[in-house]
Amino acid sequence: MMRSSFRDISRRKIVRSGLAGTFAVVGAAAIAGCGEAQVITVEKIKEVPVDRIVSVEKEVPVEVEVVKVVEVAPGPKGPRQEVELWSGFDPKTHGQVGLVYDAIIEIFNAGNPDFVVKHVVQPWGQIIPKVLTSVAAGNPPDVFRNWYHTLGVTAAAGVVQTVEPFIQRDTAWDEADFLEGPMAQTYFKGKRMAVPLSGIVTLMYVNKDMAGEMGVSIPDDLPQSLDAMEAIGAEMYDIGDDGTINKIGFAPTMFTSGLTWAAVWGNEGVYDEATNTFNANTAEMKQLLEWHSGYGQRYSAEELIAWKGTYGSGGYGRFTSDGPLYTNMVGMAGLSSWWFSDIDKQAPDQNYVFDKVSAPSAGSGYRTSDLNTNVYSIPTGAKTAEGGWAWASFLTSPEQMRRKTIADAVPAIRKSLDTPSYHEESPVNGACMSKVFPNTWRLPSFGSYGVFRTNLTTLTESVMLGQKTIDEALAEMTDAVQADIDAKDDA
Repeated sequence: MMRSSFRDISRRKIVRSGLAGTFAVVGAAAIAGCGEAQVITVEKIKEVPVDRIVSVEKEVPVEVEVVKVVEVAPGPKGPRQEVELWSGFDPKTHGQVGLVYDAIIEIFNAGNPDFVVKHVVQPWGQIIPKVLTSVAAGNPPDVFRNWYHTLGVTAAAGVVQTVEPFIQRDTAWDEADFLEGPMAQTYFKGKRMAVPLSGIVTLMYVNKDMAGEMGVSIPDDLPQSLDAMEAIGAEMYDIGDDGTINKIGFAPTMFTSGLTWAAVWGNEGVYDEATNTFNANTAEMKQLLEWHSGYGQRYSAEELIAWKGTYGSGGYGRFTSDGPLYTNMVGMAGLSSWWFSDIDKQAPDQNYVFDKVSAPSAGSGYRTSDLNTNVYSIPTGAKTAEGGWAWASFLTSPEQMRRKTIADAVPAIRKSLDTPSYHEESPVNGACMSKVFPNTWRLPSFGSYGVFRTNLTTLTESVMLGQKTIDEALAEMTDAVQADIDAKDDA
């Protein structure tokens, strides 16, 4: 068992890393045993077709062609050690994704002789604050799901440990099989602090049903220029006589992270990892804000922002069939890959088409998308760190990665999965692997990512509304992000 000290992590350092709060004094929890080991024949293997149920300890639906569950008797060490896993994949609320994730845990627990995973569901927005406080209290989980952009927060606070020793010892974990971009986003200041599972990238979505209703022709092969795509999007607006937007064609502020468009317009140089400095005063960033400002002038910034406030990506209709993407209210949008799973569930008969985001006519360093890698980290002070690694290694194996990412519509990142069968099973994921991943903006993990993202959104809207000039917005963004970087360095 690997034990790591968390006593050198100061309360001040965690608070200054962006998530303050009152830290309860909680004693380290004892590792719970699993009771009497059941004697099972090692050679027992169950092979079950996709339309059947795999029986492990309970009935688990598994969406795969063939599942092999090898049941192994615990070794001479006695009861298996419990591994506390934190994620937001609740099988009760996350549909197929939650069920498949739960099934993978069952498969791990049936076949691992040393560890048994206890899955503690945490709301996505609470995982990072709870990890920070749990490490300070001496009672962290053993492994948790997070994202490359929160890795900068946890790594800067010293609440996650490097996974390098585990990788070096794990002969089953093939580092060379992972795509370069997602792997690069597991590092913080030169140290590997996580392992990647999948990557979220953006595709351009076009609703052909809505286009047909409005008499707009969509070519079989989407244009390979952003200008041409925007021209199609402009035809798909339904605007009332009073200027009210009833249906929206294309607008960059809708459903798409501002970081995606920053990538598309080529903002490679805003953050310098070597010097830990941030500068938004770039020609590309100015072009980006001018582009947004043009939409504000053309369609009324107030109306676009009001539409977003009513039907925005995270709120209205996100998990119901009444959402704007599912009811022919949106003609075109840059959608993160996971949205396509929602569309297929909420509007299974919708006729849509997708492709990579095309290059703008201006912009020197065009990227098809930003890259947001989903990662697993092991907290500092984890009681069963070896078990945390066992889970992370198992989940990121090719078989389990394929199973998870097909259910989630979030692309796998192993080169060996870039195959015709994977593309056929999950066309969205296949397109991401072949068309998007090779040309993404790989913004490094840094602790002030969230400040950058928030300021980019709010200041873009300020420019669109005419409340700030572009130069004022970029100067304010630069000052805010750099001030946060400096504060974290001083912590």
